[in-house]
Amino acid sequence: MQIERFIFVAGIAGAGKSTALKAMEDKGFYCLENIPIALVTSLVEGLLSQPSEQIFSSQAVSKNFAMLVDSRTEQNFEFVWSVVAKLKDVGVQVGILFLDCDDDVVIRRYSETRRPHPLLLLGAEQGRTLKDAINKERDYIASFREMATKVIDTTSYSSGQLKKVIEQYLGSKDEQLEITVMSFGFKYGIPQDADLVVDVRFLPNPFYVSELREQTGLDKPVEQFVLSAEGTQEFLTHYQNMLDYLIPRYQKEGKSYLNIAIGCTGGRHRSVALAETLARHLRHLPLPLHIRHRDIAR
Repeated sequence: MQIERFIFVAGIAGAGKSTALKAMEDKGFYCLENIPIALVTSLVEGLLSQPSEQIFSSQAVSKNFAMLVDSRTEQNFEFVWSVVAKLKDVGVQVGILFLDCDDDVVIRRYSETRRPHPLLLLGAEQGRTLKDAINKERDYIASFREMATKVIDTTSYSSGQLKKVIEQYLGSKDEQLEITVMSFGFKYGIPQDADLVVDVRFLPNPFYVSELREQTGLDKPVEQFVLSAEGTQEFLTHYQNMLDYLIPRYQKEGKSYLNIAIGCTGGRHRSVALAETLARHLRHLPLPLHIRHRDIAR
């Protein structure tokens, strides 16, 4: 039989992996959860060796699978990469999705749900703090983040927003480079899924203009203030030229996603106006383009 698509889902506990898996299930994926990672090889080999009619009914929605990678024990994940290679060899589209999140948000989420972190359920981890468990987990799954074909930072997402992002991700089946332009505020941290980060705090801040303070970069007066400031147009020329140079080369290397993050102090004025301007420049490309303003409502 031929599996069409197989996505490994990994990441930090509390970052929304269950929400992501549910979104995939709603899109017709067969979702595998809480399977010890040592069994991954056997399971995938079994799927590949079985005739299609023994696994899928005639009414099957799809031949797509998603597997949540269990990180509750320290493992050498090298054999997973051999499984990835085997799937690719038989023509399966393989994705490695990694969900990340700021530690303080993970801690808050666990506090709200009152659920224990998976690593704290292990005898060897008893007595450790939640922060210790998060740090240990980051060590365990570092290789998955490095090998990920897509990283999603869920720090500022609600469950509903994350579901929409996952649906958007599932809709990207081809090899086109998908571009996201994001504005953010440095005071709230650099987006963990950013590929390119630019700091525009060298420009005058509309926050200090009383009539502009309560507006955002989506409002015309703020946009005009930012774009007419000394140095803005020169910066845009250089940065747009750099992106025009880089994007075709990212495509040539097979990169699937490019997240461009533009930051100012609070993520409401300068970064928003410039993200919108850069997005308008990039729309001439025949590539999927998204824009996100992470901190505009803060």
